[in-house]
This record gives sequence, C-alpha cells and structure tokens, in this order.
Amino acid sequence: MDFLKKNLLAQKNYGVRITYANPKFRKEFVDVCQKEVWPDWIQRTKQPQKAQEFINDCIKYREEFAKMPKDKQKEWLLKNGFPKEVLE
Repeated sequence: MDFLKKNLLAQKNYGVRITYANPKFRKEFVDVCQKEVWPDWIQRTKQPQKAQEFINDCIKYREEFAKMPKDKQKEWLLKNGFPKEVLE
C-alpha cells in the first residue's frame, strides 16, 4: 500500500508516467518469480509461513483490485487512506 501511495504521489507531483506490463507478460514474469525468486526470499525471511501469507495476500489484493472498474478502484483507495488530492 505504501508503495502504491508513493507511486501515485510521484505521478501527481512530478509528472511521472507509469506504464503497466500487458497481462500475458506480467503472468509470465510472476510465474518465473514464483519459481526462481520467491522460494529464496521466503527462506531468507526466517518466517516462511508469514512470508508465504504475505505473498498470497499481495496476489489476492492485486487480482481483486485489477478486476474493479476505475471508479471503484478510486473509491477503494479513498476508503483505505489515500489522500483525495493524489487521486484527482
């Protein structure tokens, strides 16, 4: 959430333009990360169950948020503490 807030602030305050990967490439990237990156990170946390829960929550949040219409995304962000001026 903190990263998303900073991302939106950068877009607003500095004219940063964010381009998102197309869904097919994003899925391929996530699949590779699941096999090649996440297992090592999970072990390095020394709390593998908590780390896996974090990953699962991130995946769930991303999927739910991506399915929302833009107006619902904005409504959700406001409800979860995003400053209104950042989203305008």
